[in-house]
Amino acid sequence: LFLPHDWNIEKTIQITPNHNNVDDGYDTKTITLSLGDISSADDVYIEKSDNFQNPSPFTITLEDDDETGITTTGITPNEVIPGESATFRIRLNTKPIGDVSIPLYLSNENIAEIIQNNTVLFKESEWNEEQTVVIKAKEN
Repeated sequence: LFLPHDWNIEKTIQITPNHNNVDDGYDTKTITLSLGDISSADDVYIEKSDNFQNPSPFTITLEDDDETGITTTGITPNEVIPGESATFRIRLNTKPIGDVSIPLYLSNENIAEIIQNNTVLFKESEWNEEQTVVIKAKEN
């Protein structure tokens, strides 16, 4: 907005990219800024506005703040007696560009087994919903 007292002072335009939750690394984009309809109490600006030139396109590099990965909660309860079960939750840190399937394996299947969700599937549209995994301690 230019006012009569500051018409000759450059104005800064701040561009804020949309946050997309996708880990897409650095991305270079060319931006073209176009002038819209000018409104003014000064009729000369209105009359000559069709002759105003748009600024030249410019390039910016966007730094992504998303990092692909998973987050798990601790197993609850953290000590399980034989025959009892424990749960933990797993979620994706960023939005994928397709479904993500994560098979789960235990390091010692002689003492415990996965009884719910041995393969965790995250649909692209439900990427940020936690999945629950249930592990049961085996009887001796």
